[in-house]
Amino acid sequence: MKFSGFLAARIIALFVFAATTLWLTFGVGDVFPSPDEAANARFAETVATTSTLCIQDDEALLAGGLVHPRSTAVVGDCVVPGSFLGFPVLAGMMQTWFGVWGARLLTPMLAVLAIVMFWDVLRRLTRDELVADVSSLLLMSAPPFWYYAARVMMHNIAFVSLLIFSAWMFFVTYKQRSLLGFFFSGVAAGLAIIVRAFEAPWVLALAVVAFVVTKTYREKYCVAAWIAGCALPLVFLALLHLGVYGHPLATGYTVKAEATEAAPSLVAAVVQDEAWYEMLLPFGFDLKGILRNGFYYGFLLYPWIAVPAVAGIGFALRRRSHNCWQACVRL
Repeated sequence: MKFSGFLAARIIALFVFAATTLWLTFGVGDVFPSPDEAANARFAETVATTSTLCIQDDEALLAGGLVHPRSTAVVGDCVVPGSFLGFPVLAGMMQTWFGVWGARLLTPMLAVLAIVMFWDVLRRLTRDELVADVSSLLLMSAPPFWYYAARVMMHNIAFVSLLIFSAWMFFVTYKQRSLLGFFFSGVAAGLAIIVRAFEAPWVLALAVVAFVVTKTYREKYCVAAWIAGCALPLVFLALLHLGVYGHPLATGYTVKAEATEAAPSLVAAVVQDEAWYEMLLPFGFDLKGILRNGFYYGFLLYPWIAVPAVAGIGFALRRRSHNCWQACVRL
């Protein structure tokens, strides 16, 4: 009972966070503040009612696929998602089982669970509950995390939360070399990728780093279990893309309108030969642009968060005997 007060404070903080994430949802019905969010809501409803990602739209077909709602694309006689497929499918499954509010509550629930697991990972790494409490409070109050948790039909928080689930499962089970733990860690990472497929390269790179730092790469069965778990959602995603866009590597950004009777002059080209390249880098590669945007959005946008974070990294590197890597090994 010694920490009952702290436990109550944590529960209250989580409740307040979850309640405030719904302020953009209560009373607005089917109105959402962005095209991506509106499209996710509409396709989640389509998955729940028809088990497909195809919406029939006569106006879009009459225009030969040139005119369609924002954040969508036209393939054949279907209006399909123009963005990532994973979130509307997951939200649609929730809507099938629990109704519309099941889909609307998916993001806040994932966010709350992610905060709990984030706290537990930090407690294990630092062996200090106060550090975990303060860090989790900072996560809850971070403007991007809170704002996108309130945008309940956006995919950002689902992606981050699933990554945290994967990390938590990895750190909780790796010392015991639990094959089941590695498998579910891989499943969570794979689900994160299907929610935001373009993030796959650095997510997989982080997985490699985690295996190397914890020296679990030597355990072939553990690595195989993680890969098998991660592969399951990715195979599902490839099949989704094949069914929706006609190619496992095509996306809403790379797919082009097919020729229709209403517009016979259009060139029918669903996927370009370099589909794999366009899937990874749909807007090309501009190093200066990456560095500039990273500085603007990662530092200048929230300097009161970025400056302490940079200072904290500096202190952690100076205190080598207590840095994160050695803490991981001590788990």
